Amino acid sequence: MALYCQNLLEIAIELADGNQVYVEHAQTLFEHFAWITVAMNHIGNDNQSLWDEEDGFF
Repeated sequence: MALYCQNLLEIAIELADGNQVYVEHAQTLFEHFAWITVAMNHIGNDNQSLWDEEDGFF
């Protein structure tokens, strides 16, 4: 999902160059990307995180 947000953010930035409507979309996508990265790096109670050692993936 983070990569998806990043790709959409790049598209929104390109579109915002010609149409200011996309600036708000770009900001929203950046915020979503930031929240996803925070969730991925968060370690909760009992050292629980989104990382799965067995799968080696989030």
